[in-house]
Amino acid sequence: MTLKRKICYAIVVVIILIIAYFFIPFKEIFREKPSFAYKKDNALQNELKTYKPIKFPKVTFATLSDTHIYDTSLGTSGKAFQHYLDNDRKMLIQSSEILDSAMDDIIATKPQFVIVSGDLTKDGEEVAHRLFASKIARFKENGINVYVIPGNHDINNSDAVRFIGDKTEQIKSVNDKEFAANYADFGYNDAIDKDPNSLSYIVEPVEDLWLFALDSVKWRENTLHTPPIVGGRFYKETIKWLESKLLEANQKGKAILITQHHGILEHYKGNKDFYPEYLIDDFSLLGEMYAAYNARVVLTGHFHANDISGKAFNGKSLLDIETGSLVTAPSPYRFITLDGSVVSVRSKIVERIESKSDFQAFAREYTKQGLEVLAKNVMNDYFVSSSDQEYIAPFISEAFLAHYRGDEKPLEDAKLLPESSKLGLFGKVVLQVKRDLILGIWHDLSPRDNNVMIDLDLGIDSIESNVDSNIADSNALDSKSADSIESK
Repeated sequence: MTLKRKICYAIVVVIILIIAYFFIPFKEIFREKPSFAYKKDNALQNELKTYKPIKFPKVTFATLSDTHIYDTSLGTSGKAFQHYLDNDRKMLIQSSEILDSAMDDIIATKPQFVIVSGDLTKDGEEVAHRLFASKIARFKENGINVYVIPGNHDINNSDAVRFIGDKTEQIKSVNDKEFAANYADFGYNDAIDKDPNSLSYIVEPVEDLWLFALDSVKWRENTLHTPPIVGGRFYKETIKWLESKLLEANQKGKAILITQHHGILEHYKGNKDFYPEYLIDDFSLLGEMYAAYNARVVLTGHFHANDISGKAFNGKSLLDIETGSLVTAPSPYRFITLDGSVVSVRSKIVERIESKSDFQAFAREYTKQGLEVLAKNVMNDYFVSSSDQEYIAPFISEAFLAHYRGDEKPLEDAKLLPESSKLGLFGKVVLQVKRDLILGIWHDLSPRDNNVMIDLDLGIDSIESNVDSNIADSNALDSKSADSIESK
């Protein structure tokens, strides 16, 4: 065999391995799928057929997610801290200021309650949890109840560290019991029921509305010597508890609202293929189960995008209202009104913080640069040349920025992708592997993402967009930036 042929074979093997890495979920192939009572019990199936979705009592609440609060006493300089930032996209140093600004507006607006759907802290540091609890106490001081759930960063996290020059020192991360104790005043003490096998609980924030605050985190599988697990799951004991309580809500005539950290519906084409860890395990089966028990609205986070996705299961509408991260541009939060079968969503963004008067410009550039560094780090692992990395990275960052903002309005596909003819061999391979991801992120799924009214009785496409907000109707900044990339 000639040297040239050996090289060709080696290249083919590398390409096959790359494709297998991205597209074959080996662990999922052998994992046992969940079992649902409503699928097996004929009497239960017949009972569920007698229930219709309960109308929501009129209520307005605020929701925010992925606050990733960071205690700056743990370090804000040095090689180790910079290395962390180079593999991240969060405005950690500004996290407290950003939260304060969002809270100021929420308190002034006076919603009936607030939901925070996980990833409260950078990496589950005990000091960060104490800081976050002290901050959201201001809601309660102003007569607004707060309900929190954990995210994948919040419990048993080996990345809880102090930064000291070019080194890190591991510090205490909270466990499940400590999490519940720390947030006793923010959901757990008000619970009308708790899952004994997780941190899930139920509250009745207003009469005839049950909020299912669900723990989708795999914290019990985390160790202090391995990277924390990003994906989420409901274990069989929790599913059993959840089904029994969803049935009870129907029997008692309680409208159902759910919050969980991990997504229940795909938010773009290819979501489950490229980033399955951002959807809860068995998301489609769980979505079908939610619909069967007349759960219609799920509030999520995790991906840092302001995105709404909808799907009908056996004629019943289910909405996944994902709220972006406060520490990732554009730093959004939402006000949601439920009234009968109508869901009204109004999205806002943090426009200024104490240290940054033009905060949005800072946030966008910070996030853009962070995304490009992340993209280059990944491409570097696959032998992509530095010149190709410089060319490809902005296309990836602009796609994610548009998705984070929501209501993506792309140009024609040709302008959204690098030109293959300008790339070397491994650049072409990465482009081929990531092409569908970039295009999928740019092409938004129904319904609209930021400001929308939906009558769930009429279906997810029954949209009116007449809700005031400080988020523009289109991604003007993102579209202009896409133009500038194409011309490079």
